[in-house]
Amino acid sequence: MIAALAVMAMAPNHFYDEIKVYLACLEQGLPADMNTRDYQARLQIYNAAAARCQQQRQAAIATAVKERKPDVSPEQARQQAAQIIDDLSPAAKNYGN
Repeated sequence: MIAALAVMAMAPNHFYDEIKVYLACLEQGLPADMNTRDYQARLQIYNAAAARCQQQRQAAIATAVKERKPDVSPEQARQQAAQIIDDLSPAAKNYGN
């Protein structure tokens, strides 16, 4: 639901282009058998990949702030974009725990 609100609050074209760049960066650090790993292993692997992709994360968030709708504050846009990105983490879904 938060992701849906964020989609409505931001101009999707450039933000989603930046998200794709972030996802491509993440993918480079994730093993093909990620889903077969236990929760703790998935979380550790994901966090290591995400740490290497901080520049791409910040670029996506900056784009969301820059292209926000007039009725959305910079902080709201920043929080919404960060939430979309954070929802990618295994911790957001707490698989099996």
